[in-house]
Amino acid sequence: LPDNLKALFRPCAMMVPDYAMISEICLYSYGFTDARDLARKLVKSLQISSEQLSSQVHYDFGMRAVKSILTAAGQLKRNFLDEKEDILVLRAINDVNLPKFTDADLPLFRGITSDLFLGMEVPEPDYMVLVESMQAVCKDLVGRSPTPLSVSSFQTHTMNVQPTKELLAKCIQLYETVTVRHSLMVVGLAMSMKTTVFKVLEYGMSHVKDKERFADVLMLSLNPKSITIDQIYGNFDPVTREWVEGIGASLVRKCTQMETDPELVNKRKWIMFDGPVDAIWIENMNTVLDDNQTL
Repeated sequence: LPDNLKALFRPCAMMVPDYAMISEICLYSYGFTDARDLARKLVKSLQISSEQLSSQVHYDFGMRAVKSILTAAGQLKRNFLDEKEDILVLRAINDVNLPKFTDADLPLFRGITSDLFLGMEVPEPDYMVLVESMQAVCKDLVGRSPTPLSVSSFQTHTMNVQPTKELLAKCIQLYETVTVRHSLMVVGLAMSMKTTVFKVLEYGMSHVKDKERFADVLMLSLNPKSITIDQIYGNFDPVTREWVEGIGASLVRKCTQMETDPELVNKRKWIMFDGPVDAIWIENMNTVLDDNQTL
């Protein structure tokens, strides 16, 4: 900037955050004893991945990815107190990252993690109860009548889905991602079973007998491209000076009101924006998707 213009601005300096230090402090707070080495390995795995893996639009190896891994590691530490800490962090890295990688990048990422965590084998988590339930509901996803509580959390046509290994694997990955993130995006080509994965997981979790691990799910969905942006979020009427609430805002309000209902308080509530992503409506969701959790 020219000197005469620079004088009008306040000088400021920016720096790259020290991911290793942030990770170390978070891991210590979750109860890890060997937090320093684990934090270095965690950050190094993301750094090498960003350099060596292919460039995809949905890949993210920044602070959000680090935060998600740390949250997952903290949950695993609480559930498996006696397990080796290296295995817990490695499992957290895999749970958060593997669902978003393409087939070509999966062996590369596994090679990176196996080099950093030498000789570590992550035991497969036991989701047999959930898998059996999803296999059962795949055959039963038939016509249902709507309930007053749901917007489109029901079937209007027969949906006889084949419970293939790939579909069930994606459902399990979606479940693992839902447990560590408060919001997420499922991206892919048209007709690649994105909505089907959500619905199979929703009905599968709702039909599991083990309610301590898998709570019932109530999914409310809308197509954001079928309505205007004012109808999604709401708008201020300049003539009447009234605020008109949008459909998305009313769904959030409906979910919070369910917390007072004893029958619905234990259910997971999912609000799904099921449609094409464009810059117009998704831009307003940025603060909802990150840690601000505010619209």
